[in-house]
Amino acid sequence: MRQGVEGRLAQLAGWLLSRLTLGALPPFAAAAALVERDGRILVLERNDGLGFNLPGGFLRWEERVEDGLLREVFEETGFHIAIDRLVGIYSGPAPRQRLSSVAIVYAARIVGGQQRDSFEGRVLWLEPRELIGRMAFGNEQMLLDYLAATCYDPPSRLPHG
Repeated sequence: MRQGVEGRLAQLAGWLLSRLTLGALPPFAAAAALVERDGRILVLERNDGLGFNLPGGFLRWEERVEDGLLREVFEETGFHIAIDRLVGIYSGPAPRQRLSSVAIVYAARIVGGQQRDSFEGRVLWLEPRELIGRMAFGNEQMLLDYLAATCYDPPSRLPHG
């Protein structure tokens, strides 16, 4: 997939911030939700052409991780969620990105709201095998860790590599 204008602008902003801070820019805090329903995973097909990602995003100043996650998921999908458990904490620069982040990923379930697309992208429910090799920003490792922890049966459901 081709990277859109928004992706290029984000890369330029990251490069500029890195230069202005002489490479000492601290990582950004982010949160993401892994929501599964009927064997399908809630994702956004990104408008910038970078692929799919889990709903979530960067936290605001003085925002609790959990509150930021609830806000981001609602803004991006129209769903209200309840957080069930921690999937993992992921750090470092994402593939093809200049900015570093610390992402806290939770398994969650939908408790309300109505599905809708957002400026971030189109909301989809896809099977894990449809996502492998097509996820942005390191989200694939998050998905694989979630599947491993939920006793998912990779040989029968995921493509063999």
